[in-house]
Amino acid sequence: MKATDRLVSIFCSIDDPRTMKRFMKEVFSPSEIEDISKRWKVMEMLKRGIPQRSIAEKLGVSLCKITRGSKVLKTGGSVSKRMLDEQTSRR
Repeated sequence: MKATDRLVSIFCSIDDPRTMKRFMKEVFSPSEIEDISKRWKVMEMLKRGIPQRSIAEKLGVSLCKITRGSKVLKTGGSVSKRMLDEQTSRR
């Protein structure tokens, strides 16, 4: 089994948010967690229809990262889009 597959399996086995947060802090550096969090925030903002340049200015990320997120959300069968839709419906 590849290292990525093992990591995915571990992520899937953690069902408690506090445990997940602790695990992430143990495995990832603070800057890696910040980067992942910003990427998700980009997706959330795109989903809400916020213009890409506004997102770049507010979060201090490149337009390339934002464009990548936009493409993901436009891709059929996107897991990220489905997760954002579910997140929105729970609010």
